[in-house]
Amino acid sequence: MGLCCIEASLALCLLAPSACAQLYTGSVSGTVTDPSGAAIPSAHATLTDVEKGFTYTASVNETGRFVLRQIPPGSYAIRVDAPNFQAVRREGIKLDINQNISLDFSLKIGAATETVDVVASAVHLQTEDAVTGQVIDRRYVNDLPRVGRSVLDLAYLTPGITEVDTDCQGCMANNFISNGSRNATADILLDGVSSTNFEQNSGILAPTYVPSVDAVEEFKVQQSNFSAEFGFTGATVVNVLTRSGTNQFHGTLYEFLRNDKLDANDWFNAGNPKPPLRLNDFGGTVGGPIWKKKTFFFFDYEGRRARSFTSATAGVPTDAMKKGDFGELCTLDGNTFNASGMCSDPSQQLWDPYSVSNSSSQGNTTRTQIIPFNNLSTYASPGNPALNGTPYQVSNPRTAGNLIDPVASKLMQMFPSPTQPIGSTGDLSSDWFAAGTNKDSQNQFDIKIDHRFSETKLLSGKYAERRDNFHSFNCFNGPADPCTGGPVQEHDHLLALNYAQTFRPTLTLTLSYGFTRGAVDQTGIRGDFPKLDPVADLGLPAYMEVSGFPQYPAIRISGYNGAAGNNIGTQTFSIIKEGQETHNLLGGLNWIKGKHDLKFGGEMRVHRINFTQPGWPGGQFRFDKTGTSQLLTPGAQFVDPANGPSDGSGDGMASFLIGIGRMSSPQPAAFNGPYEVPNNVATQNFQFGGFVQDNLKVGPKFTLNLGLRYEVSLPRTERFNRMNWLDPNISYTLAADSAVLPGAPPLTLKGGEVFASPKNRYNYDTFYGAIQPRFGFAYTLPHTLVVRGGYGIYFQQPRSGAAGTGPWGYQGFDQQTQWIPSFNNLTVLPGARLSNPFPGTGPKLPPGNSLGSLNDVGFSAVGPIPSVSHNVPYEQAWSFGLQKELPWKIVAEANYVGKKGTHLYLGGFRENNLLPASVLQLDNAQLTDLANTPATNPLLGYITDPLSPLSGATVPKYQLMLPYPQFTGFQGDSPPIANSIYHAAQFRVEKSFSGGLQFLVTYSLSKSIDGASATDDSISWLGGGLNGNTLAVQNPYDLRAERAVSTFDIPQVLQFSYVYSLPVGRGKRFGSNMDAILNGVIGGWQLNGIWRFAKGRPIILVLDSTNPMPTFGQRPSLTGLLQVNNSSKASMVANYFANACEGAPSSSCPSSVVVQPDAFTFGNAPRTITNIRQPGNKNVNMSLFKQFPMSRFREGM
Repeated sequence: MGLCCIEASLALCLLAPSACAQLYTGSVSGTVTDPSGAAIPSAHATLTDVEKGFTYTASVNETGRFVLRQIPPGSYAIRVDAPNFQAVRREGIKLDINQNISLDFSLKIGAATETVDVVASAVHLQTEDAVTGQVIDRRYVNDLPRVGRSVLDLAYLTPGITEVDTDCQGCMANNFISNGSRNATADILLDGVSSTNFEQNSGILAPTYVPSVDAVEEFKVQQSNFSAEFGFTGATVVNVLTRSGTNQFHGTLYEFLRNDKLDANDWFNAGNPKPPLRLNDFGGTVGGPIWKKKTFFFFDYEGRRARSFTSATAGVPTDAMKKGDFGELCTLDGNTFNASGMCSDPSQQLWDPYSVSNSSSQGNTTRTQIIPFNNLSTYASPGNPALNGTPYQVSNPRTAGNLIDPVASKLMQMFPSPTQPIGSTGDLSSDWFAAGTNKDSQNQFDIKIDHRFSETKLLSGKYAERRDNFHSFNCFNGPADPCTGGPVQEHDHLLALNYAQTFRPTLTLTLSYGFTRGAVDQTGIRGDFPKLDPVADLGLPAYMEVSGFPQYPAIRISGYNGAAGNNIGTQTFSIIKEGQETHNLLGGLNWIKGKHDLKFGGEMRVHRINFTQPGWPGGQFRFDKTGTSQLLTPGAQFVDPANGPSDGSGDGMASFLIGIGRMSSPQPAAFNGPYEVPNNVATQNFQFGGFVQDNLKVGPKFTLNLGLRYEVSLPRTERFNRMNWLDPNISYTLAADSAVLPGAPPLTLKGGEVFASPKNRYNYDTFYGAIQPRFGFAYTLPHTLVVRGGYGIYFQQPRSGAAGTGPWGYQGFDQQTQWIPSFNNLTVLPGARLSNPFPGTGPKLPPGNSLGSLNDVGFSAVGPIPSVSHNVPYEQAWSFGLQKELPWKIVAEANYVGKKGTHLYLGGFRENNLLPASVLQLDNAQLTDLANTPATNPLLGYITDPLSPLSGATVPKYQLMLPYPQFTGFQGDSPPIANSIYHAAQFRVEKSFSGGLQFLVTYSLSKSIDGASATDDSISWLGGGLNGNTLAVQNPYDLRAERAVSTFDIPQVLQFSYVYSLPVGRGKRFGSNMDAILNGVIGGWQLNGIWRFAKGRPIILVLDSTNPMPTFGQRPSLTGLLQVNNSSKASMVANYFANACEGAPSSSCPSSVVVQPDAFTFGNAPRTITNIRQPGNKNVNMSLFKQFPMSRFREGM
């Protein structure tokens, strides 16, 4: 099916003016007049590439105008001649990427053999379009300092580009905010073709390949009012042009070195040794002619070797604990055991989990038998007679050491021994420390060939490849290490082909094809230990390998710091298998007719993603003190007559060694640990677009840009139709269990999951409304002043595109089984232990689509809801501004920029199983009753899975008021119902290179407001929320209350970047005839820098706990305005607020204007607070380097 679509689209491209033109080329146009101002229609213009020798010709039409289209960026000279007129040759013309230059010529009467030579100004005002943005030329790319040497970090020099609110700034090259648009929505074009694909979580774009610094000639950030030929992106495009060969050979060699010896210490690490760092970035370039004035090549290579320091702190068992002796829990605090083995401090005593009494003076479930001297190796548990005949009874009752779980015991021996002194307090939570290195080895290259068959036919081809091998530190130095994800291999490719043919000076055809492919192979810990086998190594049941990814279980132990979240065992989500690719077919026809410069075109993109990332293929199991405490309820206290209050005793590490997970009374916690049988997805989607653009020259000083674009993005399909969606209106029946309800009739239910089939493959509706008008104008006033403005609509990428396992819509094909460590999920007796966590049937297997709409009944139904997710986000962007040429090759620009986002995704607002709005009118007592009072469960006997919270005799009363009471949740995709507004005043002063100086100064004053700042919590690691999470809606029936200043809003940004060749040395202002030796010392120095000053983002307040029922989110309340603690830097770091506590009030913070609202009420704090803000930043990057002329080779060293 996919191949047919590609062939059909290719045929369309060849038979008709299809896709869009080569998106990196520009144009040179102008008028030719005689001394009286009359047009000279007999004139000709010849443009010459001074580095390659290519020529481009155009005839002047009856209005005196000529246009040269599809001109690659570069340095040019132009000659205009006509019979009976002196020819004019103008040199020094620099055409930037996607730039439209206007040059006017007035010819004098004379012999055609006479030529007037003119040196053009390097400054070209934008008199042909209204595009806003910034060009970053080769000098900036090569010379400006960047710590990470990522070329697209220079996009932040553009007015309106700001960092996102997360440390993940460098994780994707387009992860920035542009004029209020959400991060990761900008497309990146590389030599005219898209280098992005959908990130596997979908809804955003991720670049597959980013070229190295030495491969890039220049790039342009285009933010608004760009041509209709650009699409499938938010209102920003990053247009990158890579370097080409010329008629002269040229090359470079380089080595960049960073290590801790050259680095300053971090402010927060003051007084401590600097962490080790070793980073080498090296490579070279070579380019030149294969056939002069015909064929050229350029090749670059970059290698990167990094060794970065990392460390881990954890709580590990002592050698005695590994043998089962936990006596140190008592004695390290200075306590003692009595003759019967009871610790003098009851909070440090272990209890036999099988000795259960259901009564106590405090009303809590208690255990009755201590483990004498806290020694599991010598204690013989009698078990519990209630468990006789079940797989949950303790093995070998009344045998010493019978509580020790054999699997836990083997894992216990894989802990390293403590390295830190425990001290008199007996704190075992952080008694181990280790340091090591993360290793990264990267290689990438680009090769580009340009060939001109004739003056009318030009072909350009580029191939690029990157390989990266990364390995994180194995802090336990073994197969049960929680720190490393094992070896990671990435392999990326890019192919870009561009063909241009001129049929006549007024008619040009362009065709382009782009292909990118990215692969990630992260094998997990098994990449280092290929013989790792949880069954053979640990003694786990064979069913623990049914996931297809043999891994040790991931263990979390409360009370002991984990080295990397987990305490021991496999790092979760550490296995990734991904192969993704994008095909991008473009072409276009450019026709110049009178005052009209017309473009017609269309485009096709094919996105494919094959992906799997199992989160818990070996299971994750959680342990805390409730497995060995006297009181079963965590945090409960009782009064011991001899010793006063106790916290219930017990120890998480001891519970782990017994193999009994986290418990609570009367039911276990909802999430003790899942085991996952993952799905593998293979998705693709097609996108089609067409456009028409007319750049109308109304008069010599007035240009209109009129465009219209239309796009269709077909939803993704999965190769084997392994997808689902939610239908709120579907009806079906649920039969009763005859053993529980004999003779009961089936229940008719509404709302459930629907599965894809060969006849219905989409789980989203296709959106057909992506009509995008584009308008711009440029008017040239006297005194080198240009007025520009425009408006356009730009549709972003939808969440229905190709995806991995991140988004919703794969129910039934990925199965998780929850571990229940209590008997029958109802009693306080121990149930399944670690050595046999799923006795009987083992983990559940994915049912696929076999259950139909009955799938997930009793649990949460999940999947996109087509009727809700129908719309696609779009932005309306507009601008108005002035551009002025100043002396010394300086251009000053001032713009007002506005943008409105519509149908943006309200990230994380997925729950549709909400209480009706009428419950908001109930008083607190009624709501408390609704939340806490059990009601008879009408689904008893219909929902029989014991793991379902809806299978019991009672359910919370509110459950029966939900629209889908048979589900604990009814979760769709993040709905496209949010909006945004952005206003900014942006100023730019730029000096082209002359006199050894080039600089750019920008200032932005802006404000961004929205109803949500993140697309979905599956991609919140990219920013837009708080600490990797979207901000939950407080009241789903009052979404207007969510409107606030954007979480990423930075109101003011001032930047100054420069390249300055000091005027000292040979050929310079000072010392132009300097001796060679002296020149080698003090000549050729250059100073470069980027200075950036930015205000802070808004304050975000959240609560640790919220209301217990759906429909009721909760934020804090404010009793006054927040104030910043300005008493001292150290005090500010400890507590940023002068009148609010970060956490509960204490002696150091006795009162707070931030308070928790009453239950079932909404806080009055807005989503973001702006009367004070987070700290701003002041960043300075500077470099000083020297150039050494080496014969004919002159590239910066």
